[in-house]
Amino acid sequence: MAADLLGLDEYGVADLARQAVRYSFLDDPGKAAVLAEIDAYVAHRAPTVSS
Repeated sequence: MAADLLGLDEYGVADLARQAVRYSFLDDPGKAAVLAEIDAYVAHRAPTVSS
């Protein structure tokens, strides 16, 4: 719902999530782990290009 209100696609939501993690009080290893999860999720959902 927030994505629709802000006009964000899934990549915009991922960027928003990354920023939230970066500015959180989580320790650096925790931030790295969550950021890696976000990146893996986005990479998994990325459309594949066929020739």
